[in-house]
Amino acid sequence: MLLLENGYVQDGLKALVYLAPLVYLVFKRKSLGLKYYWAFFAGLALLFFGNLLDFMDEVAFLRESEFAERYGLLQDFLEDIVGFTLGFIVFCGSVYLEFIKGKCRKIGG
Repeated sequence: MLLLENGYVQDGLKALVYLAPLVYLVFKRKSLGLKYYWAFFAGLALLFFGNLLDFMDEVAFLRESEFAERYGLLQDFLEDIVGFTLGFIVFCGSVYLEFIKGKCRKIGG
């Protein structure tokens, strides 16, 4: 249980959840044939960026540095608003445009 309560493991696994599809998307770009590739890429990259900033909170010397004291609110804004919220909106929008809206056009809606 101690391993599951470790912040490094939790935040590292969350970052891998977004890094794995991002890497797959980059390497399989041609074969996937996505019309809105850059929207998928931007959404996943922003989500990974937010998780990377979240992971940086676990590193002791970064958390206790003068930089963290001066720019802590900026880091929280970039992590939560730009990384997680905007990344989620862009990624969901790309899924909608690629799969849901495309199917509605084919059906006639």
